[in-house]
Amino acid sequence: MPYLLKKYNTYIDIKFVNGKPLESASKTALESLTCGLQVLDYQLKYTKKLSHEHEALNVVNNLFSLYLSVQ
Repeated sequence: MPYLLKKYNTYIDIKFVNGKPLESASKTALESLTCGLQVLDYQLKYTKKLSHEHEALNVVNNLFSLYLSVQ
């Protein structure tokens, strides 16, 4: 997927369900951001970097916390 995405500079992440735009970012949008693309969202706003919650260290820390809570 990175090889395909890196051929472009913008990913348009606008999806509709029952005529209404979905407000969440797709997995492909997150992948695009990590590959250096800018993402156009449903509000027609450009994003150029991952949000804090999707940064790798935060994802790992949250996953680790979940594992600890199950024990």
